[in-house]
Amino acid sequence: MGVSQKDVAERLGVSVATVSRSLKGDPSIPPQTRGKVLATAARVGYRAKVGRSREPSAAGREKASASGIAAVLVDERAVDSSENTLRAIAGMSEAGHRLGMSLVVHFVGANRRVEVDRPEHQPEVMRAGRVQGVILVGSYPEEVVERLAESFTCVGLAHHHPGLPVDCIGPDNTDGIAAMIRHLHGLGHRSIGYVDANIETSVCRERLRGYVAGLFEAGLSRRDELVIRPKEYGFARDADLEVLRGWIDGGVTAVVCTNDTTAFMVYRWLRRNGYRCPEQVSITGFDGMTAPDDIAPLTTIRVRFEDEGRLAVERLVARLKDPTQAAMRVTVETQLIEGRTVRRL
Repeated sequence: MGVSQKDVAERLGVSVATVSRSLKGDPSIPPQTRGKVLATAARVGYRAKVGRSREPSAAGREKASASGIAAVLVDERAVDSSENTLRAIAGMSEAGHRLGMSLVVHFVGANRRVEVDRPEHQPEVMRAGRVQGVILVGSYPEEVVERLAESFTCVGLAHHHPGLPVDCIGPDNTDGIAAMIRHLHGLGHRSIGYVDANIETSVCRERLRGYVAGLFEAGLSRRDELVIRPKEYGFARDADLEVLRGWIDGGVTAVVCTNDTTAFMVYRWLRRNGYRCPEQVSITGFDGMTAPDDIAPLTTIRVRFEDEGRLAVERLVARLKDPTQAAMRVTVETQLIEGRTVRRL
């Protein structure tokens, strides 16, 4: 017996109607709820084409036929660490519903990221040759993306693959961090550190470039000792953050973090070690995530992940209709949000 919408509803603690409307891409359901429903449905094996609400009319069938089916390959690490992926999936659902593009969400385990270009590690619809396009959510090795792009029209969220025929939909990472440096400089901060993540992706590289560019624009010197990059792959650990003691003693008044997840870790480290934010040191993030209950609302760069999801589907449909279109890099507007983790000096 297969998994039903009732099973998905019970797992999430929502009504069956909410599940049904979320799977249909109903924009009246909050984006985060829609994302959770779609992600949970995929995880528990609910088999349905999300993004289509009912049997279409003749015109609708023609539109759906032209759009087809897209596989959304989600790096499981992206979901485990962030609500952002769920918001993006919600945006995809809405656009899929509007454009007649059916979406099949498939989670890719960390150890399968290097093999998802091989049929045995792909969802059934891809193996059956029914998928016209692929949306990549998360970070995948360059050679894997290249092989996928040889067989499918591909769009990636956030991660840029220069030289490959793959669209990239994401924020302006460099200008976002630079804008934060300008903001801090305007509040009187002159010694600003940066906490990176040891993840080899275009996102991290571009945000680090934004830190350097922001310092240059503000007329501040770049000091290599004011950049923390974890020794091991992933986010900063307590051992990496011990450097913060010397920073604060040496006059650092603000710490810019490569994303909100890192900022949460820095905030908790400071509190555990007797430092006060923002009284002693200001902290900023990037992404616009909801802060946990034990953390003050961050000053951060908000990314419109729902818009990224919508644009990913729109670009995929456009390139399927006209395969001669060149791959594009589409930048989604960001917004600096004032929280309670930055003070004026």
